[in-house]
Amino acid sequence: MERFNYKGRVVEIFTKRIENRWTWALTVDGIRAAVNRDQNCCESLEQAVANAREMASALIDLES
Repeated sequence: MERFNYKGRVVEIFTKRIENRWTWALTVDGIRAAVNRDQNCCESLEQAVANAREMASALIDLES
């Protein structure tokens, strides 16, 4: 799990390896969540985390 703050919000990213790919899910302030729906998304853990960070930032920016 990776945790970071963005615009005062706490984001937690959870990753999981499925065969040779990585997928992710995230929470914002422990309440709101997003899940990667593209099972072929990420070839590396770093890519999965980067994609999740981008999604979290976009969700928070939409609420601002």
